[in-house]
Amino acid sequence: MTGSSDQKQDEDIIIGLTDRERQILFHSKSFLSLLIGDTENALPYLTFNEIKRVIEISGVASFRNAGSYTFGEYRAEYLENVFSLANPLSQGDKIINIILSKRNICTHSPAYNPEELLDLNTNQKIELIDQITSDAISGFINQLNDIVVLDNLQVRYDFSTQKLIFSKLSDTDFFVKNTIMNFGFLKELYETGLQSLNMKDYLSVITKSRTILEKTFITILQQYNVSFKDNGNISSYRGKVNKVLGMNPDGDNWNKKDTRLKDLRNVISGLNKIIDSIANFRDKNSDSHAGKQDPLPIKKAEAELVLNSAVTVSSYYLEINERHKSR
Repeated sequence: MTGSSDQKQDEDIIIGLTDRERQILFHSKSFLSLLIGDTENALPYLTFNEIKRVIEISGVASFRNAGSYTFGEYRAEYLENVFSLANPLSQGDKIINIILSKRNICTHSPAYNPEELLDLNTNQKIELIDQITSDAISGFINQLNDIVVLDNLQVRYDFSTQKLIFSKLSDTDFFVKNTIMNFGFLKELYETGLQSLNMKDYLSVITKSRTILEKTFITILQQYNVSFKDNGNISSYRGKVNKVLGMNPDGDNWNKKDTRLKDLRNVISGLNKIIDSIANFRDKNSDSHAGKQDPLPIKKAEAELVLNSAVTVSSYYLEINERHKSR
């Protein structure tokens, strides 16, 4: 793991928040639980002693001068009390910086296996460590954006500067996040995708394509009261939707003896690859390889293909859902 996080430890890691907003964040039980790994598919779980160790490494002066201050018995409460003693509030950023560091994530992540590194060359080791870190932080950011801590704010993580950047949700972003998917809304999202396409903002087209699929699946799952982890895992959503709508082409609902349906079954099976491919697109400017690779080399034709594919898949699922409800 590198020393980059140590070099930036004295800088604010949280950008875009007022002191009041930072205080609200530091006292949010949901935020604290995310930091110490109480949720899946995000940051690794930290024990009470491991949290204390992070605080000691951070060198937050308030912690060392706490005296007889009564710290909470529970891990999240303990961390909240430490944040309360941070003076100025930005001192708490040092703790977050360490928790989000490659060293901390890989030390405690079940995905990190030191023995696995023995058979890898240096570049492969760096790539594996970057990927584990990227996956953990991306999961953390996705879940942080899903909890209501600060009204009308969204957050992203800049891997190149190692900062959490908060910004106001635009009216469009807020509308999308809180609107149920239907054919009318699908048309609106398609039109905004075409606008990005005409502006040659092809990465935005990819993002809107992912949004179309994610909103479609989440809407259907919510209609049937199916529990799911709201973590942006589109492929997982698809699997649950396929199950609730009986859309497995290898299942009993499909007559395997009817050869006329063979090609149709192949088309339906191909939807999974389309969905997974769109779900796995990522802007290389924003992930852990920032500065090491060129931006995603996508042009207008490919961006338009992805957008149209997402709209077609969404429309198909909405139609199947309508048919399922009418039974």
